[in-house]
Amino acid sequence: MNQTSDLSSESAPEPSSSSATSSTSAMTTATTSTSSAGAAAKGGIWTEFDSQVLTSQVHRTTGTDALIEMRRYSEEKPIPRDQDPLLWWKKNEPMFPSLSKIAKKHLGVIATSVPAERIFSKAGQL
Repeated sequence: MNQTSDLSSESAPEPSSSSATSSTSAMTTATTSTSSAGAAAKGGIWTEFDSQVLTSQVHRTTGTDALIEMRRYSEEKPIPRDQDPLLWWKKNEPMFPSLSKIAKKHLGVIATSVPAERIFSKAGQL
């Protein structure tokens, strides 16, 4: 209950029981109509906002998504050298879906020269 209705009920003389019932129902009706009007106004504002957001997202392409993802990645704090980068990418895959695919492909490569040395040793044996 707000202060103005508190003040008006304190300063007004006591009405008869039938007029009190009618004034109470009138206040209830006024409050209900004000509440529904406020809810409709809020729904209208949010409905308009939601439609504008959806309209702006229609213009997104895979190229813009990639740029956004690269920008978020470049703003990340580097991981310490003693941590496993594959675990970091697994943990952050939902945040960087495209980049995590590339990271898995390139970070999963075996860093060894054994296959190349085998080729050279075979060439030396010939």
